[in-house]
Amino acid sequence: MKSLRSRFGNWRMLAMMTLAFPLPSAAGQGPNVTSAVVPDQAEKDRTPEGPLVGKWSYRSFRSDPDLSSDARSLLFATGTMELAASGSGRISGSLAGDGWRLRLAGTISGSDPTTIQFQGRGVMGNEEWVYDYRGYAVPKWANGVDQRAAIVGSIVRTVPHSGGKATAGYVAQWIAVRQDASNPQTADLERAGRADTAAGDVVNLRHGLAARLLEESIAELRRQATQTFDADAARLAPQRLALSRAAVARRRRRRGDA
Repeated sequence: MKSLRSRFGNWRMLAMMTLAFPLPSAAGQGPNVTSAVVPDQAEKDRTPEGPLVGKWSYRSFRSDPDLSSDARSLLFATGTMELAASGSGRISGSLAGDGWRLRLAGTISGSDPTTIQFQGRGVMGNEEWVYDYRGYAVPKWANGVDQRAAIVGSIVRTVPHSGGKATAGYVAQWIAVRQDASNPQTADLERAGRADTAAGDVVNLRHGLAARLLEESIAELRRQATQTFDADAARLAPQRLALSRAAVARRRRRRGDA
């Protein structure tokens, strides 16, 4: 059993080290990594995720059919949405506004129009916010002039929050318009958004690796414990057989059968 404790301790120590020591950031791995993570816009547009990768100005609206309603009362939320391609039709990113921030993960498919579906999760005021999104890339007009890339879609609140005041199932509409990457301030915000997304991916990787190591250590401990139990059972079997025979002999003697 001392050997088992020692081996399990080593596995546990490895898992703890995985969480404790930071993995190298993309910025510190040289230009090849940076060029792979942050392609220019022309390269983005050649990928399936290209039309939707980037930084967007996001606005969502309440479903109010009353044309006399004040336009400002229709706004549900505004924020900045950052989308990055994760490969194989996967996307990730963030959506943040005044006092709230959601981490995004989902899929992208099709091309006529390109469809995006993702979930946003975040913790605000010790409450978890969960929203699901579906959107479609607006096709380009052949006779359009300076048409700006846009995404239109709908959103549903998946989990209630704000003490139940924000109920689950509420649906709103949203539109996102691509921001200008040429604006120095926007470019800085875009780089910051990519860094935040990359940092989240690193945290998920570290925790995933630690969980896998812990699962493997538990499986190894169970395997070794089973082997030890089987070995002990085999070693004690002759003794148990002898004790059983002795007990039978004593009972026979007490009955006068011996």
